[in-house]
Amino acid sequence: MLREQLQRLFASTFQCIYHCEGEACHTAEGFLIAEKRALWWDSGAEGGDPKSGSYVELSERFFVEATEAPVPLDIRVLRALRSPFEIDLYVWLTWRFFRLRRPVTIPWESLMLQFGCGYSNPRHFRKRRLDYLRNVLLFYPEARLESRPAGLLLKPSPTHVPQRVLPMKL
Repeated sequence: MLREQLQRLFASTFQCIYHCEGEACHTAEGFLIAEKRALWWDSGAEGGDPKSGSYVELSERFFVEATEAPVPLDIRVLRALRSPFEIDLYVWLTWRFFRLRRPVTIPWESLMLQFGCGYSNPRHFRKRRLDYLRNVLLFYPEARLESRPAGLLLKPSPTHVPQRVLPMKL
């Protein structure tokens, strides 16, 4: 399973979509996560070079996005959550609330496109995902959100991990 997930992750393309608050603008940029990779699962396999080992070369754009606009996560919460979907929800909520300045409703159809692999009925998706969401909120009780018929209403909330104030350099 790990092999398959790593192969999928490093073959993925990210889309960063930016909406300007209060303005009529929308921009997006796509980029790869990894420019190059070599993953050797068995150093004795034909063609495998155990001296060079496995490596992943991140794309410059992904590296810049990850280091210049990080979203802090609590590693203890990631370890405590029981399912990959709960982890996805926690990371997504943390990211959304980190940048959220005004209430926004995320339509169920949009959530289903992002998280609903394998669901054909939005009602089934909604019920199952709300069960997972309740578990995530046990770890992130400050998250202010409501389930509505039109979608999930997110309201500005405190970040889950407080921002660190770095000392000023003189």
